[in-house]
Amino acid sequence: MSDVARELRPTPPIDQGQTKRRPPKRLRVTMGDGTVIDRGVQLQTFIEAIETAGIERVHALGLGTEMHPLIKRKNTDDPAGKDRSSDASGFYSIYVAYPAEEKEAHLNTISEGLDLQWIVKVSDGRDTEYDYESETIIIRE
Repeated sequence: MSDVARELRPTPPIDQGQTKRRPPKRLRVTMGDGTVIDRGVQLQTFIEAIETAGIERVHALGLGTEMHPLIKRKNTDDPAGKDRSSDASGFYSIYVAYPAEEKEAHLNTISEGLDLQWIVKVSDGRDTEYDYESETIIIRE
């Protein structure tokens, strides 16, 4: 086989087992009374923290941008949309298409604005494990 023919061969595929994806970032909120919200998925933690603070109180802070307010009142038949999640009551939608660091910043602003004394932390996901049997999150300090 000539050298030219060898060069034109397709390169072998990369073994997917060799490439490792980083674990997703986690969001953890410690309330003023010591209660911890860490649901494993930062989106769920973000929504639960906002609902714990009170969706109407957070809405009154007016966070987000004019185009993408953090909390928006929904019309009765208005779907939440792809970047929004409905709150538990169904009357508001929460804009969720923020990276972890912006979610952290919004939660810190909510904590300061409502005097909640939260400690909000974003981690790289390597410091926690999920115990499926007991459905608890193990945090390695």
